[in-house]
Amino acid sequence: MPRFTIIAIHYQGVIDEPSAIRSLSSIAAQTCRDYELLVYHDGPLHRPWESDKVIFPPGPQVRYIETAQRYNDWGHSLRDMGIWEASGDYLLFFNMDNVLYPQALERIGQTIDQKMRGVAFNGVNRTAPDIVIFPIWLMGCVGCGRKFLRLKEHAHEFRLPMMGFPTMHRNIDCMQFVMRRDLWRAEGGWKDKSEESDGMMYEAFAAKYGTRYVGEMLGEHW
Repeated sequence: MPRFTIIAIHYQGVIDEPSAIRSLSSIAAQTCRDYELLVYHDGPLHRPWESDKVIFPPGPQVRYIETAQRYNDWGHSLRDMGIWEASGDYLLFFNMDNVLYPQALERIGQTIDQKMRGVAFNGVNRTAPDIVIFPIWLMGCVGCGRKFLRLKEHAHEFRLPMMGFPTMHRNIDCMQFVMRRDLWRAEGGWKDKSEESDGMMYEAFAAKYGTRYVGEMLGEHW
């Protein structure tokens, strides 16, 4: 079994081909090859996958899955499929406008392996390696009071850090949260299909199981 399963969601016509190729290429460039990649396309394809334009190194298993229908629920039904089909110990969710830095999986693995002194609070070991959260850059974002504005046309000019700490709804992106596959299944998979379910579930899981945080930027959301 691989250590990591990356569950990537693809919406044809929403993310352009260069962006999809950039995203898949960032996974292929990982220094840690102990992973599998499951790419789910939401609905029947109308043009070929970008898969033939990205060369993966020996080792990782890569699967492209086309669903018979379009779920159109922000990718949550596809993420749920990935949870039940994954074979990796830890799951990482990924969209085709995301980029992982080459050392991302390696640094996450090192954080999991760190010897840390457990701090119990309400019966939860707050440093257990069940969940790892890593910071990313939100590209094309500028601060505006307590909120931020997304200016996609200026993605190369502005960016804001998304730390995921504290782990709260609207303070963490879908791609930042890495949790054990067994815990996802014990929680019933991706049960909540509402638009912002990732942040709400992540907040609840972090409070329930405790978290570890990576102190290094490991990716970008474009």
